[in-house]
Amino acid sequence: MPKNLTPLSEKTFDVYDFHKAVKPKYNRDYEYEYYASKYSIKAFETGETDEIGDWLTRESYDELAPEERKEYVFFKWTEPHSWYKTLGDIVTRVEVRLDDFRETVSWKKGMWEYFQHITPVRLIVKIS
Repeated sequence: MPKNLTPLSEKTFDVYDFHKAVKPKYNRDYEYEYYASKYSIKAFETGETDEIGDWLTRESYDELAPEERKEYVFFKWTEPHSWYKTLGDIVTRVEVRLDDFRETVSWKKGMWEYFQHITPVRLIVKIS
């Protein structure tokens, strides 16, 4: 190996079947669905904080006194730097590229039906 090249680690990339291993993990629009305090929601939506720390499950919410319940509302959210946000971005980008590819290729005779069933789509991930 030439001296100016750094050897790659034994495992530099991982390969995943997009439709079986990646897309099914992104199965809802939001990562969290709980009762959150109105103050936490306001701080989250204005960017004051990146996470909602003051939330309750349905069971915990039901145990509150009626006056305390007024401080909470049902809220759905995904934290901006979470793994679920990243997964959603990946799924969306791959789906858009697949749609673009199918649309471009569909103009060629007989290819539309063939490319409607592209499988497996492999997602190659660089490990760093």
